[in-house]
Amino acid sequence: MQFRLSQEDIQEIYYQIEKEKEYSKIQEILLKDSRILVLFRLNCGLDRNAFAKKFSKSVNTIANLERGNKKITTKQKAIFYTSKLKDFVQLPLEFSKISLNFKKWKIEDSESRKQRAMINAKKGGFAAAKTLSLNERRLRARKGGVAARIKHAGIHSKRHLWMEWFKEGLKVTGKRLYTGPYNEKMVNELEQKVAIQLVKSSMKYQYEPFLRIGDKKFYPDFKTGNNIIECCYWEAEDRWLYLAVKFSLYHGSGFNCILVTKQKCEKYFRLIPDFVKILTDEELNDINACLLSYGCQPPR
Repeated sequence: MQFRLSQEDIQEIYYQIEKEKEYSKIQEILLKDSRILVLFRLNCGLDRNAFAKKFSKSVNTIANLERGNKKITTKQKAIFYTSKLKDFVQLPLEFSKISLNFKKWKIEDSESRKQRAMINAKKGGFAAAKTLSLNERRLRARKGGVAARIKHAGIHSKRHLWMEWFKEGLKVTGKRLYTGPYNEKMVNELEQKVAIQLVKSSMKYQYEPFLRIGDKKFYPDFKTGNNIIECCYWEAEDRWLYLAVKFSLYHGSGFNCILVTKQKCEKYFRLIPDFVKILTDEELNDINACLLSYGCQPPR
């Protein structure tokens, strides 16, 4: 993410240098809080790549300094950065410019991240998957299945491959703590609630069936007739963007799409296409109304 700082953070950081007109003072502040670099970048309207070139530093170095993940630990380094800043930024900084550029780039960055997420999700990682044997996938799953859920929850080029590892890893390591009506091992309580409600409604369902759409592989949470049900309450925007891509492909293949989530995730609903019916866990009793009639199959 381009910006890990809020508008309030920017205002707070600006207070440190609001009245400073001498770079000697800036050196002292840099040693205490490297995040003030972002103010200089925003003040002169440079993106992070162009700003990094001014110092002959990598983009990652500048990003970590701006976010406070890395510190300027010596006076020599502080002098280095301030000497470079003198060449293209005049003190004092103008907060109106900083605020305007922050809002502008935050919007642009959010849109570009959305587009990258959609593209990467569509690419998948099947070429890489072919290089791994079944045993190698299982070994990878055992070692990193649960850790990967935390570390790699966002969108990346191997998302589909990772999902295979993750689901296999949960099965192998026994980390599925919830049991469905037919003794399925489920990932979370939300899936369990959906399964119970489907059974109460006399719906025959498949849990995490293999589904191929074109050259893409998917494992939707539930399939009943021509209905696809996904459960999600991750509070991560990339996860919801990935869901949007999946739903678009499901819908394009003729499936009726339903998302079951929690009310706390309401801020992410805007990322999901309009053709998807969204239910919270408190509205599960209404799931029958969302299912296509020809998708409702009573158990045999």
